[in-house]
Amino acid sequence: MKYNAAICGVSIYHSEELLLVTLLIGYISSIFHRQLTHSDD
Repeated sequence: MKYNAAICGVSIYHSEELLLVTLLIGYISSIFHRQLTHSDD
């Protein structure tokens, strides 16, 4: 229980950083996906 609470506290504390990282990963993956689809064409 305490371990889960600590994880929740950390996730809330770093929520903004995680959001930026998630957006970055999604942006990069979309670029790679575009390159793959264009190379297939």
